[in-house]
Amino acid sequence: MRALSLLVVAALFPPPALVGSPYRIADPAAPQRVDWLVVAGDSFADRLDALAAHREKQGLRPGIVSMTDLRAKFPGVREFVAHAVESWEKPAPKYLLLAGDVEAVPAVVRPGAGRGFQSEADLATDFDYACPAAELEPALHVGRLPCDTPEELDAMIRKILDYETTVKPGAWQKKVAFVVGEAGFGPELDAFIEKQFIQIVGGGLPAAYDIEVAYASPRSPYCPFPPKFDENAVRLLNEGSLFYVFVGHGSRSGVDRIRWRQKSYDILNEAHAGKVETKNGLPIMVVIACSTGHYDHEGDCVGEVFLKRPRGPVAFLGGSRVTQPYANGLIGKALVDQSFGDAPSARTLGEAVTRAKKQVLAHGATPFHQQADFMAAMVQGKEALEPMRRDVVRHYNLLGDPALVLRKPEPSIRISVKGNVATIEAAAPEVALTLECAREKSARPLPPADEAAPDFERKVVERYRVANDRVMKSWKVRLAGGRATQKIELPKAPGKYWLKAYAPGAIGSAEVEVESD
Repeated sequence: MRALSLLVVAALFPPPALVGSPYRIADPAAPQRVDWLVVAGDSFADRLDALAAHREKQGLRPGIVSMTDLRAKFPGVREFVAHAVESWEKPAPKYLLLAGDVEAVPAVVRPGAGRGFQSEADLATDFDYACPAAELEPALHVGRLPCDTPEELDAMIRKILDYETTVKPGAWQKKVAFVVGEAGFGPELDAFIEKQFIQIVGGGLPAAYDIEVAYASPRSPYCPFPPKFDENAVRLLNEGSLFYVFVGHGSRSGVDRIRWRQKSYDILNEAHAGKVETKNGLPIMVVIACSTGHYDHEGDCVGEVFLKRPRGPVAFLGGSRVTQPYANGLIGKALVDQSFGDAPSARTLGEAVTRAKKQVLAHGATPFHQQADFMAAMVQGKEALEPMRRDVVRHYNLLGDPALVLRKPEPSIRISVKGNVATIEAAAPEVALTLECAREKSARPLPPADEAAPDFERKVVERYRVANDRVMKSWKVRLAGGRATQKIELPKAPGKYWLKAYAPGAIGSAEVEVESD
């Protein structure tokens, strides 16, 4: 009888859930005060303490909810997030991190709105979790660590902490690497697209940043030796950069191929991930292409494979299904604008991605947008444009922590130019000063590279190097009391040039215009 009474008491008043982490929230329905909210698969909920403690030191209040505890109170993730945003203490959670692959924390799989080219019937997204109150109106920044095992989660967390705390500042912070696939519309149109791409990048990225472009067209000066294009693409990733961006065609297992002399060569696929060992910094990898972020498929997509490399990208952004060229152009431009624009730029990766999606949905009336609308409407019809914009913000999912603090260099070096004398002000003992031409040009004439020549490989590699070299003059400038002057030799050819300065963790630039005689 006593045993029966104890069973009744235990049923009516169960003991509190055993929680192994001090950041765990056993009752997600109860009021909380959380900035950085984690929804974790059950096997991951107690392995996030190191990252949670780091976010707490940054001033964020962490809270971790396991899927079992969530499902005990709510039908699903979206209902729980809606409750947290509406009912928890203000300010509501700002960041939502999903810890676990889709078997642990499900994605939202829903019909796509757009139809065109080879579009698919559905798409997978985490963005809907960020919009609990109204469709496509995000209330927080969302990302996912798509781990399958606790060991994979541990490795991802170590990489995030390394990126934010121990990776030394360096020239990698001011570099953005672009690998671009051939559009395949014919020589004339492809050449026009290549030129437009360089101009868009040149106009969107601040002048103080460096870019290197590898373009998968043997006709382009930005193309290295075609059979070794993949080696160059891996080199760019391993050398390190702030962002590593691919633009072109993609699939769940890799990105495009380059065609040369009736053969084709892979650019980047799952097999290349084993060669990734970044030396400087840990890039954020952005792939503007189809399906490389198809994270809800059985097995890992190529984005997950690269993300899981210990010295690979610290975060990955890619599309979950077939994406449309028109919408890809909009999201790519918006990401550049929101990561590097004149307005106060995003401090975290999640902020940059959310702002970019808002920009796509707002769809301004700039010349770029008008041209994109005109060209896409001719191919797919004007009525298809808005559905494609709605789809693309769902297609592109952030695999990474949305609270990741971007390691952009501080734009704190001041440069003024009067005549041929530059004045530099910086909180550094020395700066590297360079005089550079515009991004769509090269500092020196391009050397010829004849495919029929026996030394074609050597010459085409040299042509690629020259095409990406914009430095006309360089100096090491010592500063006294935070200030120095440097006499510069101006180019003879009229036009606009840039004087750029760099010190570890800091950049600056000034436009220099040489007028015609």
